[in-house]
Amino acid sequence: MLARLTCFILLIHAISIQVAADNLKPNFTLYDRYSQNYNNSVKKLSYPVELLLLALEAGKSKFGDYDIQIVTTPYPKVRVFHLVKSQNNAITWNTTSKELETELSAVYVPVIKGILGYRIFLIRSEEQARFNSISTLAELTQFTIGQGKVWNDNAILRHNGFTVLEAEASGLVKMLLAKRFDIYSRGIHEPWVELKPDIQISIEKNLMLNYPLPIYFFVNPANKALHQRLTWGLEHLIDTGQFDQLFNNHPIYSEAMDKINFHKRKSFNLINPNLSHQTKALLKQDKYWLK
Repeated sequence: MLARLTCFILLIHAISIQVAADNLKPNFTLYDRYSQNYNNSVKKLSYPVELLLLALEAGKSKFGDYDIQIVTTPYPKVRVFHLVKSQNNAITWNTTSKELETELSAVYVPVIKGILGYRIFLIRSEEQARFNSISTLAELTQFTIGQGKVWNDNAILRHNGFTVLEAEASGLVKMLLAKRFDIYSRGIHEPWVELKPDIQISIEKNLMLNYPLPIYFFVNPANKALHQRLTWGLEHLIDTGQFDQLFNNHPIYSEAMDKINFHKRKSFNLINPNLSHQTKALLKQDKYWLK
């Protein structure tokens, strides 16, 4: 009888410990605004979500267990930033800027290795010859670039001498065809959905822009523990090769680089005037960037 009672007490104690541990387990919320742009299948998580989960899993032995809720949301980014500022365990990811890094705490590991800063051009299909002889940035800046309203790189392009025409992103292809501007600038992984047999636009064959435009995970500035956990997890993935394995084998990036002949294009390097000191320091470390 005493043995049974002892076992019962020990069982209750074990359950109590487990309940207490579950109550202490952090419950993170990821706000994912751009999943459709970084996913090759509706049945698969977007690349940044996959990377985040790998980083969290890598840190379980060091930081403990966790729960996570992934919210794929159409909210404008300003609202998402407000949610992260007001919720202790919230996470989002976005193209960085000095201003954003003063509002939220950036995890200084570029999520997609800076690939968003490599830009190719959609042009009218019959006009490739206009671009074949370009050899200098000064020659290229004679062409007007079409961009979405308030895109992060509009200021970068203007700073480097381009004339930029801003409009709603949904109308840029029609405006290109109507000759409102000369080139529609896209990240190398982005333009494929806009290439359709009945629309007379093509990818320019020889040229590319390159400017530092990293995407980071951002967390609530007060949550130092979450920032440390994500930083450690991402650096661990880099050190073990898991980061590059995920990136290099992801169809969005590997297929895009093959299609555009990435290493054969003439690349013009531009200055991004809106980088923080922390991001500028990262530019010297090759492990973070696509090469």
